[in-house]
Amino acid sequence: MQKQLELLNPKLIITLGEFPTRSLLNFKFNKFQDVVGRIYEVDGYKILPIYHPSPISPKSYKGNLPIFEKLKEDKIILK
Repeated sequence: MQKQLELLNPKLIITLGEFPTRSLLNFKFNKFQDVVGRIYEVDGYKILPIYHPSPISPKSYKGNLPIFEKLKEDKIILK
């Protein structure tokens, strides 16, 4: 995965759900909801955890809307 990140050099990595988030963040957290919607910098990459967009996920679409609205307002993070 590190090689892919180096090749792509993304400005922002959006992790969809708890498991990909745990694999990229370099610290342990108890509840996924504690890290959702916050931007973390790990190894020079910005990581934004969001709820998985699956219809089965209780938060999915509605839980992610405020995150994307805030992201739209804070355009600075992608510079």
